[in-house]
Amino acid sequence: MKKLLVIALCLVMLLTFTACSSHQFLSNSKVDNLVKKYSENGKLPQMEMTFTYETSKNSTPMQIKVVYELLLDKAPISVISFINLLNDGRYNNVVVDSRSTNQLSIGRFTYTETTPEDETKEPERTYAMAESLGTFAGEFKNNNFKPYGKKAEGDDGFAKFEMFSLAMYHETANSKSDDKEQQAEYKRAYNSADGRLILSLGTTQNGDAPSYKDYAVFARPVSFSVSIDGGEFSKPVAQLDGYLLNQIRAVSSKTVRINGTNYAPIQIDVSFQMVAGSIDWANIKDNYLVDAE
Repeated sequence: MKKLLVIALCLVMLLTFTACSSHQFLSNSKVDNLVKKYSENGKLPQMEMTFTYETSKNSTPMQIKVVYELLLDKAPISVISFINLLNDGRYNNVVVDSRSTNQLSIGRFTYTETTPEDETKEPERTYAMAESLGTFAGEFKNNNFKPYGKKAEGDDGFAKFEMFSLAMYHETANSKSDDKEQQAEYKRAYNSADGRLILSLGTTQNGDAPSYKDYAVFARPVSFSVSIDGGEFSKPVAQLDGYLLNQIRAVSSKTVRINGTNYAPIQIDVSFQMVAGSIDWANIKDNYLVDAE
């Protein structure tokens, strides 16, 4: 009798675990339906990211605009999470908060501006840590996500980093614990993205991109344009050259004090907007959002 109870209990636990694990990601059929519903003329939805910065105090502000294809077919949960955060104002007045030779981090800091009475002076900025408006599961390689298909032999099915591609930040906890609450928090953190974004300054192919295994790549760049001195030119992202990359890497940081701690956000303003189209994203949260827990 005891053996039967143990077996029954194990089956219940297995079914519970399976349900908890599988509900985090969409089935192939749901992904197909999602892509059909939110694609226009057979194309995946697009959004535009704008970088605004100055190369020196007296220079004319420059703008780099990058048009992205949102990878609903590869990373639908991350795409939905991003759009919901965008609609909730999570990316209003954000800056590049850190950088390395192969990536930028975006969205940890927000700012507000006040205009001085003396109109000859520049607006004054006050920085704050961005508030997370939600925590979402993303298609991270290390959290049991199984891709929806492989393009070719040897392809593991995950979206890879390209030059200027975007990924959800993988917020892993520092340590595990036997405490149930801490275990739950570790699982939540390991499987989630808090809205902070990673932008690649390299490609997986040439080895100078971040390890895509640690992030959920959800947006692929399609084209870019540069505006300076009233003129603008557009090119494919493949032609984004070393001159612009060196500019981005050279933009100065500014030491700011937030809640008693000094930080140094990079003085590159970042904004996002969906490319104009007929798609209505209003109800996507109710129909497709998946919780991290």
